Amino acid sequence: MAEQTFLCSATNEVLPDLAEASKDILEDKLQSIGVETHDDFQFIVEEDLLSALRPIQARKALAAWKFRCQTPETRRS
Repeated sequence: MAEQTFLCSATNEVLPDLAEASKDILEDKLQSIGVETHDDFQFIVEEDLLSALRPIQARKALAAWKFRCQTPETRRS
């Protein structure tokens, strides 16, 4: 499934040290809330992830995903 591969790689990029079982839970959560493309990550809020991650993990993931969603024009140095 391409969708599973996409979510798996997105999870591994931002939380590479997360336990495999936790990655599976996070991927299921992302799929259940409707994440289908990289652009969808910009709409996730911390509360969406708290059933799968601890608060700091959720904040790290969100920060990384939102940064990746920015285009060069919207990034502020």
